[in-house]
Amino acid sequence: MSESDGGFAIEGCKARALAFDKYFVGTLKQDSSSFIHVTLKILSGRSQEIKKMLSDKIMIYILKFVSELKLDSKYCDVSVDIADMERETYSKNRINS
Repeated sequence: MSESDGGFAIEGCKARALAFDKYFVGTLKQDSSSFIHVTLKILSGRSQEIKKMLSDKIMIYILKFVSELKLDSKYCDVSVDIADMERETYSKNRINS
């Protein structure tokens, strides 16, 4: 992404996926439902417009991804949340061993 897209660089990105054996999606039965929830944590200071653009792009990507899967479930709820990490209190380091 460019500076106009929020100034994100792939070198600073990390990802993880968590699977759950037990869950519920509203009143749907577990054998007919599934969900994908994406939480994107970014350093604070970016505008609501940048956050909305990120949320929209992630949603489009996930919906395309899900449409290409052959899911066992009939329903798949998809949600995206953009969360700020406070610049003043966030720290990171890389240890080379």
